Amino acid sequence: MPRSTRPGLALFVALALAAVGCSLQAEGERCSVANGNGDCEGALLCTKHEQLTGTTVDRCCPADRSQATTTECAITFTGSSDAGSSPTEPLVDAGSSTATDAGTDSAADAQ
Repeated sequence: MPRSTRPGLALFVALALAAVGCSLQAEGERCSVANGNGDCEGALLCTKHEQLTGTTVDRCCPADRSQATTTECAITFTGSSDAGSSPTEPLVDAGSSTATDAGTDSAADAQ
């Protein structure tokens, strides 16, 4: 290869790699919550890894994770196969418990 084409080829390869690195991530692919949802395609949200099962990195997931098409974003259930199973991700704020609130309301209603 002639010496004069090497810098051009190196520039082309560097630009191609940069373009791939800057592309938006599809469902289930890595993102950084520090970038908001800017790493993810379309309506996908960058979801903290603590809210996901089986991963230690943040992932692009749909807002309604029951509609997820990847295992990284899918809501997994624990327990038996009864209707009483609950997802591993809390569906209510950890600071409030609907069971506790309902019990408190029932006790207040009884007085």
